[in-house]
Amino acid sequence: MILEVKDLSFSYGRKETLKHINLRVESGETVALLGKNGSGKSTLLKNILHLLTPSSGEVTVGGMNVGTMTIKERSRLLSYIPQESRNIYSYSVLSYVLMGVTPTLSTLSSPKDKDEEAALRALDFFGIRNLKDRDITTLSGGERQLVTASRALVGGSRILLFDEPTSALDYGNSECLLNLIRKLSSDGYISIISMHSLSEALNTASRIVLMKDGVIIFSGSVEELIKADILSDYYNTPISVEYYKGQYIVLKGWHDVVE
Repeated sequence: MILEVKDLSFSYGRKETLKHINLRVESGETVALLGKNGSGKSTLLKNILHLLTPSSGEVTVGGMNVGTMTIKERSRLLSYIPQESRNIYSYSVLSYVLMGVTPTLSTLSSPKDKDEEAALRALDFFGIRNLKDRDITTLSGGERQLVTASRALVGGSRILLFDEPTSALDYGNSECLLNLIRKLSSDGYISIISMHSLSEALNTASRIVLMKDGVIIFSGSVEELIKADILSDYYNTPISVEYYKGQYIVLKGWHDVVE
């Protein structure tokens, strides 16, 4: 499966927020969108999903234009895990995750036993089966994030878009979620992740996309990003990256960056 963003631009009113974005992502890739606030990361995700309508250009999946699809058709291909998920209705976690199968059901159909089994497997994947009977409105922000990710997985879409997925998680849960995203990549999923943390991006993604003022200024592997030596200029502070015991360590000045 291939997702392509072709010459995509987007404007809020008269302000052009995305400018001629081109991006091609293949099965098994994890792409980290890096950039300062206002660089266009979240806006790009929403344009890929057609939650926002591009001013020009298009997004295709397997050669099919996402913009011409019905909401149900898009939902079968693309799932969105927002930065924060607020729920005002009292559903059990299992019932909420089961809603993820809706795009696969015919009109007036209800989830079957096999769908519940798939929902439980998704909860198992994210290590939160113990929450299945909890009221979703009682969960912490981090727990809701994992439940929302489970719902996205159970729908069967192979393209997952995450907007700042670790922002509400503590360090342990952040590492758990990022490890699971790496596993999804090895299983052939496409993951596109808007991120602030440079160290998380370097240690999670197979490709880094660096954005500035609505433009992609770099797209390549972690090794290519380090070799390009552009991070210090971009963040306006001395940055170096070392590889130690299987992980990239980001150094700011003389000190490790704590993110």
